Amino acid sequence: MNIAAASASPAAVGASPTTWSGGSPAWGGPGSRGRMDAAVSATAQLVGLSLDAMKASLGDGRSLLDVASSRGVSAATVTSTIARAIAPAMGSGQGGLTAQVASRIASHHRA
Repeated sequence: MNIAAASASPAAVGASPTTWSGGSPAWGGPGSRGRMDAAVSATAQLVGLSLDAMKASLGDGRSLLDVASSRGVSAATVTSTIARAIAPAMGSGQGGLTAQVASRIASHHRA
């Protein structure tokens, strides 16, 4: 999965590809896996799914937004939930970038 800030390439913000628990490339440097895992876990809890059920849904090529939408949760709620979940891994003073990354994570379709 290639997750980048909405208006910046990974190189522009000093990050490089890495992998996450699914074995797919993920945007970011150290902590990318943690951000993705936090986003998936927080969204699963938000929509009332087990982590395994959420991962199975994502394995079907759906995004976190697709799964949440099918369960009646708005995109804004999903994005803000993800932003809160990944904020500790993003570091202080990264509010704008955190929101951009959260939006990209929420809408990403796993290849």
